[in-house]
Amino acid sequence: MRIAILLLLFIVFYCEAIAQDKRTINITVLNDQNKALSGSTVYLMGLDSLAIRSAAASVLGVYEFKNIKAGKYLVKASQTAYNDGYSEPIDLEKNTSFNGIITLKAKSSLLNNVTIVSKKPA
Repeated sequence: MRIAILLLLFIVFYCEAIAQDKRTINITVLNDQNKALSGSTVYLMGLDSLAIRSAAASVLGVYEFKNIKAGKYLVKASQTAYNDGYSEPIDLEKNTSFNGIITLKAKSSLLNNVTIVSKKPA
């Protein structure tokens, strides 16, 4: 009888542990005109800013991190010619999923303001 109870408890706790890794984060990366930024690099990071995973966003600017352990996270998105963007802190201890949008702003180009001055050698 004790063995049956112990086996039942083991199965319950094992199923609970497996179910906790079924958490997801779904991120959409847009520019400041609300157009999808396909191919953007998306980083899943801990609150200490260390990257845990990275991937490229789809043509629609979407990426979904799957099978994430319970914890607190940030998502960073980057794309050439845009400033990096960050999600709000994500709490997957209380929630099993998160859907968010990261809007990236274009980098300003300083080359338009450069004046080149030269002198003719004597």
